[in-house]
Amino acid sequence: MGENPKLRPVETQWVRHNGQPAILLKDRLGLSQQAVIVPQALVPLLPLCDGTRDIRTLRLAYELRTGIPLSISVVENLVAGLEQAILLEGSRFKAAYQLALDEYRGAAFRPMALAGQVYPAEPSALTEQLESYRQASGLPQTNLKSGLSQLSEVRGLVSPHIDFARGGPIYAEVWSLAVEAARKADLVLVFGTDHQSGNPGLTLTKQS
Repeated sequence: MGENPKLRPVETQWVRHNGQPAILLKDRLGLSQQAVIVPQALVPLLPLCDGTRDIRTLRLAYELRTGIPLSISVVENLVAGLEQAILLEGSRFKAAYQLALDEYRGAAFRPMALAGQVYPAEPSALTEQLESYRQASGLPQTNLKSGLSQLSEVRGLVSPHIDFARGGPIYAEVWSLAVEAARKADLVLVFGTDHQSGNPGLTLTKQS
């Protein structure tokens, strides 16, 4: 546990725990599957964990801001839970981050993060699901199998960024115009929405 705990950027969600309001903290990068539930009364401690205060100063700052006395053990337990869940900056986070980065770069391809959740992981089941969107759109069956000839040349395609369940018919209409061009292309560049890159706003990968 570092002397001056600094909270990393985390996902937050208000929940009810044991009938009381609390905030749920999760790692945005997925380095840890653990989550930390912080009771509403202790939420003011979180912004104080900015790397400028040790445990005792955190307790004092909390009491000055809220007027509520707090024991050192409560602060220690909260910080220990954040550290265990890799939600604090420091050596534990750096080691977990480097391990995840090495595994990612060493993989033969970029794994599909949402397979089996947002769409089927089994190829045949996924094909069936995609075909159902074509049927829902009312397009002829030949569109997605052999392509359309309306567009003689396709340089790029703008497709919605939304889950298949809601955007499926639109995907079917858009890709029916470009499927043959995609099959014939020597090189395809895919630009996807990047949720996790931070300030640069762009993450590049050589992986398929």
